[in-house]
Amino acid sequence: MKIWRRRRNCQKQREIIGVIGATSKEDVTHLSCAFANYLSSVEKLEVAYVEVGDYSKLYNMLHDKWMYDGNELIYYYKGISYLLAMDSERLAGKLRNSRQPLYRNADVIILDLGEIFAGKEELIPICTRLFIVGNLLPWNIDSYTWLSDRILELYEDVGCLERYSYNLTHEQKIIWNKRSGTEMKNLSMIGDPYCMKEKDIVTIRNILYGS
Repeated sequence: MKIWRRRRNCQKQREIIGVIGATSKEDVTHLSCAFANYLSSVEKLEVAYVEVGDYSKLYNMLHDKWMYDGNELIYYYKGISYLLAMDSERLAGKLRNSRQPLYRNADVIILDLGEIFAGKEELIPICTRLFIVGNLLPWNIDSYTWLSDRILELYEDVGCLERYSYNLTHEQKIIWNKRSGTEMKNLSMIGDPYCMKEKDIVTIRNILYGS
């Protein structure tokens, strides 16, 4: 699925890209920032980044770069608009409300869903694309399987759900396919999302548009 560009004077059909971790410490924020910076700097799209949860990992980096957009406090950095630590229920209502859209100028909204699933069930069906990231080490595979199965119960557009594992081996891929019957893709480590090298740009482009 490609992200379609719209003229500014036309009604936009926004892409909402969700990223969620299967277990803790899966660099969800790192990958979400890489998506946002690629789409903003390379594709030249208007991008809004929403950090979902009770506290912010990005506040210390962005705290002095704020502005107001209507009633929303926006942190603006390197061409991207950040909404930090938004409540899941409030966010879901805003994403569904066409009369009061969340950050009206955005072509693409990146949802950094973190690594805790509970309380975010309403947001899963709203995503036009959803990425589960993690790894298939023996002590993590049960958590990854549980999350994948739980999301499938909520997510109607299964074709837009993608699963990625860091450092995926051929053996792990075979075990996963036998266990779940779904596709697992390898995710290469990405460098600084605000200063990506060519290999990082290629990695992100392949994830978003296919290799």
